[in-house]
Amino acid sequence: MATVINKIRAAVADQTPCFISTPNTNFVIVSLIDSVFRNSVIHSDLCVADGMPIIWIARLLDLPIKERVSGASFFEVLREERTKVPLKVYFFGGIDGVAKKAHARLNAEGRNMVSVGFESPGFADISSMSDPSSIAKINESQVDFLVVALGAKKGQAWIDQNRHKLNIPVVCHLGAVINFVAGTIKRAPMTFQSLGFEWLWRIYQEPKLWQRYFHDAQHLFNLLVNKVIPYAVWIRLNRKLLREQSNIQVDLQVQESKLLVRLDGSCLAQNLAELRFTLAEKLNDGYDIELDLANVKIIDSAFIGFLMLLYGYTEKSGQKLSVININDINKKIFDWNCASFLLGV
Repeated sequence: MATVINKIRAAVADQTPCFISTPNTNFVIVSLIDSVFRNSVIHSDLCVADGMPIIWIARLLDLPIKERVSGASFFEVLREERTKVPLKVYFFGGIDGVAKKAHARLNAEGRNMVSVGFESPGFADISSMSDPSSIAKINESQVDFLVVALGAKKGQAWIDQNRHKLNIPVVCHLGAVINFVAGTIKRAPMTFQSLGFEWLWRIYQEPKLWQRYFHDAQHLFNLLVNKVIPYAVWIRLNRKLLREQSNIQVDLQVQESKLLVRLDGSCLAQNLAELRFTLAEKLNDGYDIELDLANVKIIDSAFIGFLMLLYGYTEKSGQKLSVININDINKKIFDWNCASFLLGV
């Protein structure tokens, strides 16, 4: 939590863009079937795990995600903290009247968070909600933190489409937060939150949500059975292999408009520093990147995470990323990590 708060503070102080995504179970499920939504998460400047199933899966897979940081929680910390300069927020979305109510209630509190504007665009399409007048209104408010509440798919798409038109530091889709601030919905008690049962409280508050949670639970079960558990078992059977300490040999060759990157060694979390440094020096040269993994013995989730960030960068820059010559076990690790899209599959 402290890391997230500090990043938000730094973005506001320096006026640097910070697009925050808050993946929960629904984000994970939708990302598996919707490439536009998945890319919006990859394009984010900061992602936090807003769902206990993500934490539980991380523990199974030995991933360094230790703490659930929900969007509602870090917003509440910002709302409660005492600072010399008030944090300016703007509410964009919610059903008719809720943004206005959130705006009024927040300003009536007299805390060090103030609302400088609101807009409820209703059920319009993304194009209609992206008209120049709406963007100009947000920019003219000189907001520090734009709270978007349009439904996860539409909200992420709207942010990804408009983030470079917004002259503001922090933007995040926080669907339920606007309702919590407005007082139309109460957040779950801390006991429910800590046990991972906040979803039960949400269904109690909003019964129509049961269908979404049921749908997500079905897909989560399939994900656990077909991807997470097999990978967790494999990890436990191959710990010695995954602890290998060796530098990755990186060979770079420019071939017309393409940078061919041949890797040799074990592409594991503890060995990635040199690879990150070497590629960072070449990213701004504008080449398409082709990674040759013919001599890569083994990979892990950290390497796949690195490739996802590289994919996001190249996609935004109009470059292409391709991965070739992968052995069978590494292909399986891509599959277990739901990252076969990086292989063009």
